[in-house]
Parts: sequence; C-alpha cells; structure tokens
Amino acid sequence: MAKLKYDESFPERAGEYAAKGLNNREIATQLGISEDTFYAYQHQFPEFAEAVESGRQALEDKAAGCLMDLAMGNCFVTTVKHGVNGRETKTVRRLAPDLKAVIRWLERNKQYADDGEEFVEFQTNLNIPANLKFAADFPEKVETHAGNGDTDSQISKRLGISPASFYNYKKQFPEFAAALDRGRRECYGRLRGQVLAMALGKCSVTTIIYRDGSLCKTAERQLPPNLKAIKYWLETAKREVRIQESEFRMGAMESEDWSQKSSAQELSKHSETGGCPAGYAGRMGETASAQELSKHSESASAAYSQAVKASAQRLSKMSRKERQRLLKNRRETRRD
Repeated sequence: MAKLKYDESFPERAGEYAAKGLNNREIATQLGISEDTFYAYQHQFPEFAEAVESGRQALEDKAAGCLMDLAMGNCFVTTVKHGVNGRETKTVRRLAPDLKAVIRWLERNKQYADDGEEFVEFQTNLNIPANLKFAADFPEKVETHAGNGDTDSQISKRLGISPASFYNYKKQFPEFAAALDRGRRECYGRLRGQVLAMALGKCSVTTIIYRDGSLCKTAERQLPPNLKAIKYWLETAKREVRIQESEFRMGAMESEDWSQKSSAQELSKHSETGGCPAGYAGRMGETASAQELSKHSESASAAYSQAVKASAQRLSKMSRKERQRLLKNRRETRRD
C-alpha cells in the first residue's frame, strides 16, 4: 500500500470544516483527498479523528445554545436604515420565545419532568485525591450552568476539564451528579413556565430605536395567547394527571394485597391455636382453613374494608414523592 500523503495542517483544517457543518465527503473535498483516504486518516492518525470529533461537538454545542436562546426569547433582530439626509436609524427588536424550540427541549429532557430522588447536600470536606482535578465548588458551578441550559460538553469546557473527566466525576461524586440533576430540573421548570406564559398571553416583544447612535424610543408590545402553547400545556397536564392516577391505583392495589395477606395470617394463627370464634368453631371445626373463615367472617371483612379505606386515605394525603418512596420500600421488602 502506498504511503498516504498526510499534511500536519489536516487536523486543524478538518476540525474547522466539521465545526461549520460539513460532512465527511465535503471535508475530504476541501482537503483535496478522496473520501476513502479521509477514513484511512481517521484510523491511522488519532489527532485527525479527535479534531473532527471536537469540531462536530462544537457545532452541536452551538446549536444547543441557539436552541436555548430561541426558547427563552434571547434572540434579537437589528435593522439599520440610512435616510436621505445621512441620518442612521437602527432598530433592535427582541424576538418572542419560540414555542417549537421550547417543546423540542422539553421533549428531549423528559427525564427531568418529575421531582427526582432525595436531596443530596453539598459536602464541603470532600476526600479528593491529590492527583485529581476536582474542586469543592464544582457541584455549585455545575448546578448553575445546567440551570442555564448548558450541555455536558459546554459545562466541562466552563469547568476547564475534559468530557471524559466530566463523566467520571458523575460516577465518582454523588453530589456532583445530584447538582447536575437539580440544575436540569430547574431549567425544565423554567421552560415549562415559558409555555404557560405563552399560553396565557404574558409574553411581550420589546423594540428599541436608535438614531445617530443615541436612544430615541423604546416600545413594548404584549403578545396574544398562543393556541399551540395552550394545546401543548393541556395535553401535558392531562398526561401528568393520568400518571399520578395510575401510581395512586398501584399503591392502593399493593396496600389491598398487604391488608388481605395480614388478615389471612391472623386468621390462620387463630385456627392453629383454636382461638377462632365460637360460632365458626362449632360449625366448621378447629381444622377450618384461614381462607374459609375469612369468607364467612363478617368481622374480618369489615376490618379488611376499613384497612383498605384507611390506606387509600393515607395515600391521597401523601405527596407524589412520598408515594414513590413508599412503593419502593414495599417492593424491596417483597424481594427480601
């Protein structure tokens, strides 16, 4: 096989082309090589493959930042006009939040819709190895950046660490992962509030006019309620209600099984010790099973119905997080 004509400037150039959104074939064309040679360079030269990957990641981070700006209404349109007399009029108009961008972010981050697990406090006395580049203020910074909608790659760059170190920190330090999770949930709640604001017509558009470099006029226009935002909000609200109802029914069914099992165990103890009610003992004998006694005992059925009713009342008073913790404990007890 002939030796490949590899230029030392290829990694830098390939990374720049990848950051502009060019695909592999287009990058190979810009470098003056064939597509097969491009793939051969990726296998033989690690710095070439890393440059292309970093360029693609930079483009993805830029797109994620633009998506967040559109969702939060942080985009501006500037128009400059020159009059006959040479006067310059510049108009800066802030765009309204884009509903499609908000929905796209929410749909891609559905896992942060619930309340999450138990709260993990920051540990100020972390036992950090000397050779590990981990600062005690990393969790706080991570929560702030994640709350602003930054991706994992963007957060790792802001912290001055590599993406591999970022993922290792999530595995090694629970407070680091918990801070990232809290920040993402905060951002999710903020965008959910943005949808509600658009649905209720609480969003506005600001226009600023400058003439010859000096402020001339500022106008703010209130936007009407957005029909698509109303539909999306109602659909998601109905879906959340259905999820809560299913969780409530599951908890009620598990409490019903638990009450039935406990009543059967009590009746079996009575039958073994001969302590059954006299009416049943005389009619069915001391060897009657707990299942037969439970079918004919009015007191057992009344106690069972009261237990189910009390359990349902307790579940209705619990919050969603408490119900999840209760169901988790019961599943672990059953497995044991």
